[in-house]
Amino acid sequence: NNSNNNNSNNSNTYKIITTIDTISNLITITPNQIISQILNAPSGLNQIIDLFQIVAIDNDDNNNDNVNDSEHMIRNALLLLLIQIVKHNAACAKFMIFSEVY
Repeated sequence: NNSNNNNSNNSNTYKIITTIDTISNLITITPNQIISQILNAPSGLNQIIDLFQIVAIDNDDNNNDNVNDSEHMIRNALLLLLIQIVKHNAACAKFMIFSEVY
């Protein structure tokens, strides 16, 4: 049972990180189009920020020795995505500042 949970968690982590990396890569190729899609999606940017804050809070609540590697990987992938978004859209940077992402 525990082995199945680990495999499921690893699979979910892989899916999340792959999705985040794909969005980051698409922003590199066509920044205006992808950021526009994120901004036009219902709560698109909010959902990315919320996920980042949830993972960051989970990491802050744990001892550094006990932090889940998958949470670190997700947080780092989200951070890179948010940097890509901010690099190409100043309005998003302001929104993130008011959302206390930094």
